[in-house]
Amino acid sequence: MNWFVLIVAMLCMVAVVSAGNWTRPMSTATITTLPTEAYGTIIDSFGGNRTIDTEANATVNWTKFLQGELSVWTLTMGDLALIIIIAMPFLGMFLMHQDMVPAAIAGMIIGCVLLIFVPPQFTLLAGVFVVLSIVVVVYRLLKER
Repeated sequence: MNWFVLIVAMLCMVAVVSAGNWTRPMSTATITTLPTEAYGTIIDSFGGNRTIDTEANATVNWTKFLQGELSVWTLTMGDLALIIIIAMPFLGMFLMHQDMVPAAIAGMIIGCVLLIFVPPQFTLLAGVFVVLSIVVVVYRLLKER
């Protein structure tokens, strides 16, 4: 059996080597670079390149920092990144087979609030998350009866 596998492997190598004048296909499209807006926002939240004159001015702008951190994901993946970030804790609890009722209640509360802020193309998906949370709570209540 080992000799057979060795002979087949050698025949495959000979076929690859003798493929002839084969050239690798090359891409003609240009690759766009990632924007540096997020980096600038994060650096500016810590004060940027300016010198701090007083201790009161040496604070971190946390809103700007979090905006810069989120923009790293939204600039590369679009608004879908926000949906993925919001869904990760709920998906983790589901995969670990934990009790989903607290997560579903939190999903209903947070989902209704976030439904206001989600871009129009994701309102259907956000609505599905809220309805799915309601279904989880109702299923759990009916299952315990």
